[in-house]
Amino acid sequence: MKQITSNCHHLESLKLCGFCGFHRLHLTSPKCMKFELSNHTHPLDYKGDECYFEIVAPYVQHFRISGNFEGVGIRLRDLSSLIHVDLTYNLYDFRELDDVIDKSIVKDHFTSVACANELIIPSFIDDFHVDIAKRRCFITIIGVQTIDDKFLD
Repeated sequence: MKQITSNCHHLESLKLCGFCGFHRLHLTSPKCMKFELSNHTHPLDYKGDECYFEIVAPYVQHFRISGNFEGVGIRLRDLSSLIHVDLTYNLYDFRELDDVIDKSIVKDHFTSVACANELIIPSFIDDFHVDIAKRRCFITIIGVQTIDDKFLD
């Protein structure tokens, strides 16, 4: 994956589905403006350490996290060029830990995408007490079951 993201200077969009085997993605190409993550399950079936995936993508303008993320935390770092963000995902933690982990991850995601002009979020976000009223962007709240997969078209 490192070779793809660092040597494909003409890469314009990247979609990872059910990805596994690496923990950090650094998209350095200024041409890569679309990025999507979809569905990931902890590779050790919750018997090992916590699973985190870190994203650094300073040129990405259209970003989407969708599907189910079971036992994995996504850390968003430099996403300073965002225009459109779709955070319609489900976080599951079947290790029976307190849901404080999920709440902190969701709040961190909202902080990380603060520069976006348009934000699409799932309806369950009210359960996390995230203050979306103070955001200065166009916000769409949808039910997770109605997600449209035409994001990268």
